[in-house]
Amino acid sequence: MITISLPSLSNPPSERLLLVIPLQKIQSWCFHPAKWLRFVGWTIFHVPEGYLSKDPDGNDRLTDESQLTDEEFIFYQAPGFNQSAVVEMRVAAPRRTASVTSVTTANRRDTDFREKLQCRDQTCVFTSWDGQACHIIPHSCGDQQIQMLSEERLILPSIQDIGDLRNGITLIDTLHGFFDKRLIAVLVTPNPILSQEDVPHTDHPCNPVDLRPALLDMRYTLQIINLDDRNLHRLEHNYAHNNRDAKFNDATLTSLPEASLLHYLYGAAILTTFGCSVAAWQASGKWRTPRKQSYPTTRSFQPPTSENCALTRAKREGTSPYPSESKLAGGRRITPDEALDYMSNITSRQLAYRQQAEWAQRKLEIDVWVSGCTKGEG
Repeated sequence: MITISLPSLSNPPSERLLLVIPLQKIQSWCFHPAKWLRFVGWTIFHVPEGYLSKDPDGNDRLTDESQLTDEEFIFYQAPGFNQSAVVEMRVAAPRRTASVTSVTTANRRDTDFREKLQCRDQTCVFTSWDGQACHIIPHSCGDQQIQMLSEERLILPSIQDIGDLRNGITLIDTLHGFFDKRLIAVLVTPNPILSQEDVPHTDHPCNPVDLRPALLDMRYTLQIINLDDRNLHRLEHNYAHNNRDAKFNDATLTSLPEASLLHYLYGAAILTTFGCSVAAWQASGKWRTPRKQSYPTTRSFQPPTSENCALTRAKREGTSPYPSESKLAGGRRITPDEALDYMSNITSRQLAYRQQAEWAQRKLEIDVWVSGCTKGEG
C-alpha cells in the first residue's frame, strides 16, 4: 500500500486526509504511478503546480518517473491551494440563487437530455449495448452546483444547466449504477498531467457489433476502481473491461462529455474508495454543501479512539514518525456523497480565493485612479 497525505482543509492544519492505495492497482491504470498520483491530486485540488514529496515541508521532491514501492508514505503538495479562503467561502453565494422548476419543465428537460445523448452516443459508449442517460455531476446537485464548478474549473463555454449534454454519458444500467457509487471512473486523456500513452489499453476486443469510429486525438477510458470478482466478471462479460476506450456516434469535440467534469468525478471516486482519516473529515464537515435530494442530513462519525488520542499527543511532543500517521487508515471510509462534499468544499475555496484576488486587484486600481485624480486637482 502507498499512503498519500493530502493538504489539510483546516487552517492551521489538523490531521490530513489520507489516500491508501495498492501499488498494483495504480499500475493497472497508468504506466507511471507517481505521475498518476500527481494527476489525482490535481483532480481534487485543481492546482497545476502540485507535486509529490517524501517530506511534509515539500523537500525531497519526486518526479513523474520516480519509482514507488509499497509501504511508502508520501505527501501531495498543493502550493496554489489557499486555506484562508475558508473565511470568505460564501462570497460566491449571492450571485447564485436556487431556481424553482416546474414538474412539466423538468420532464421536458430530462427528455431533451436523453434525446441529445441518444443522438451523440447512440448506445453505451463502452459496450455498444442499449444504455441509460447518466449525469456525470449528479442531477441532485442542481444547476447551482454545476455553475460553480464550471466557473472554478474554467469550463468554456460555461455550463449553466445540470442537463447540459456535456454533463451526460450513455452507460448500460450496470455501469450507470457503479458510476453513481464511484466504483468506476472515466479517465480523459490527454490532460494537463497525463498523456494518452500513459494509460494502458485493454487487451480484450470490443463488442463486434460496435461500428462507431474510435476517437483519434483523445481517450475516454473506463477504469474499474473498486469491484469484487463477481461484478468484475459481470462487466467483462459485457465487454466493459478495465481500460476500455469509449466510442461515440457523434465525436464533435464541442459535444463530447466535458473532461473537467469527469476529472472531478475521478477524484471523487478515488476519495470514496481509498480516502480515510475520520479526524480530517470531521475538521471539514461543517462546510458541507446542502443537497436538494432528500436523505438523512446527519452523518455519524466514530468517536475519537485511544489510538488517535495517542497519536495527537505524540505529534504535540514531536515524536510522531510517518508510520504512525498511516494508522489513520483504520478510520471510517468516505461515502460517495461525502467525497463530493469534500470536493465541493475545495471548489468553493478555490473560487472564493480567486474572487478575493480579483476584488483586491480591482480595489487597488480604483485607489490608484482616485489618487491620480486627487493629485490632478491639486
